Amino acid sequence: MKTIPLSPIDHIFTGKGSYPIQFAFAYLGTINAGQLQKSLAEVLKHFPPLQSRLVKISDHSFGLAPTTGGLSFQVVDSPMTFQDAQDCSSFLDPVHSIVGEPLTKIKLTHTPAGSVLGVSISHAVADGFSYFHFLASWARVFHGKDFPQPDHRRQLLIPKLSEPIQLVSPDEVLSRSGLFRLGKRADTPRTSAASTHLNLSRAMLAQLRAEAL
Repeated sequence: MKTIPLSPIDHIFTGKGSYPIQFAFAYLGTINAGQLQKSLAEVLKHFPPLQSRLVKISDHSFGLAPTTGGLSFQVVDSPMTFQDAQDCSSFLDPVHSIVGEPLTKIKLTHTPAGSVLGVSISHAVADGFSYFHFLASWARVFHGKDFPQPDHRRQLLIPKLSEPIQLVSPDEVLSRSGLFRLGKRADTPRTSAASTHLNLSRAMLAQLRAEAL
């Protein structure tokens, strides 16, 4: 797969201080690391952007370059359970969306109370929907099931214009939108980020599923 240029909006989620999409999932049982890694290798055949590194295309643009070193997977042991942790940061290996760094990092932690799976993906690679599309697909492969195939044809997102549009200058982008501001972006300390624990029982999940249906 060739280098995928980032869209203008994707560039917002790159550089120092850009936070990835990341969650830590706690399981009562122990996940077989070998089976998990085998199913990951299989599902990544259909999600190549997840094993990408950020590359510079020009002075003002970046792209995703799929490579075997674009994804980090590690297995560790911890004496601390998920319930006893003050926050979930110890169960995550955060992605830094900068040139040369893996844009997906997966950490499987075995604890005395079960396994914890931490998944961190650059926001330049995935939004919330595609993040969980990948996780759901991975789970289905892990259990030997089929999954809906993703579509990576970004050209489908480009509107077909009957008439040429007037080019917008960088100054106009700055003045007409709330997405940008002058000056170097300040680095937000990670200590200011908060985490929330959601402990869902099987009964609660069954109730939520019934409401969704």
